[in-house]
Amino acid sequence: MYCKVTYCEKNSKLPYVKFEFEKFQSRLPYVSIIVATRGRKALQRCLQSLKMLAYPKYEVIIVYDAYRKGPGYCRNCALKLAKGDLIHFIDDDAIAEPDNLLNLVNSLSSLNKRNNAVGGVQGVLITHRGSRIFNKVSFTQFGLNLMYDPSLQETEIITTCNALLPKSVLEEVGGFDERISYQYDDVDLSLKIRSAGFKLYTALNAKVHHEGVAEKGEIPDKQFHASKNLILLYYKWVSLRSALFLGAFLFLANAMLTFTATLLLITKVLKTSNPIFGRVGLPHIRLQQALGALYGLIILKSVAKGRFKA
Repeated sequence: MYCKVTYCEKNSKLPYVKFEFEKFQSRLPYVSIIVATRGRKALQRCLQSLKMLAYPKYEVIIVYDAYRKGPGYCRNCALKLAKGDLIHFIDDDAIAEPDNLLNLVNSLSSLNKRNNAVGGVQGVLITHRGSRIFNKVSFTQFGLNLMYDPSLQETEIITTCNALLPKSVLEEVGGFDERISYQYDDVDLSLKIRSAGFKLYTALNAKVHHEGVAEKGEIPDKQFHASKNLILLYYKWVSLRSALFLGAFLFLANAMLTFTATLLLITKVLKTSNPIFGRVGLPHIRLQQALGALYGLIILKSVAKGRFKA
């Protein structure tokens, strides 16, 4: 097996490491695997699984989010470095099975023979809760409802935790919206791909084991971005009025829950071990959700001034 390593210093504009693997001769297409990371401990296990892939030629581009600009920014930058015509996105806490990439490529090739408008294919995520497939996103009054149904082959959305997409499709839709990053970025990308006339699919035989264990400080950060990005999604794909209503609701509801949870903890009426606490939530988590909603509303305010475009 041949392996070439390209390294870029951390003090550069885009810190990254690229591994190029050549294991055996084949006519299968060259694939660029992109991993956006903040240096989590699980990255080593992810990289080890990628080294063991049963695939002839591919490269692994690991982009370090040194400036906290989000995975969307990192993936867009990595796309410019990618040599492959096919792009495989995988999370830094996902462990790929040896035949994951091969099954994704074969599924995409098979779909292309039947349909010229294939925008991408995703695999299955195996978690401690069992196998999951992201396949449908529906706009409800207060949020996006992600539904799982392993019986479907065609899907409305794909998750970038384990997805293979043609580079040409990503370039056509403009890649990731870097304003919607770290939460719901793959939902937005899926909607962009489908609105461009492409279809998305699921390969049931392509699997990764997704640890999904948040490290210290990640949960509040995720909740902040989840609230903010959900509001921006509503603005882009529903309407400004719906986004404003959702933002106001999320801010007021989470602000009230923050106050309630704090008061209950101070008075020792409610302990974190109490099952009722799950309905109220930790104060600092609710606070981040409220602040994220407030930031989303501030961004929407710039819409009226023409500073933000969908």
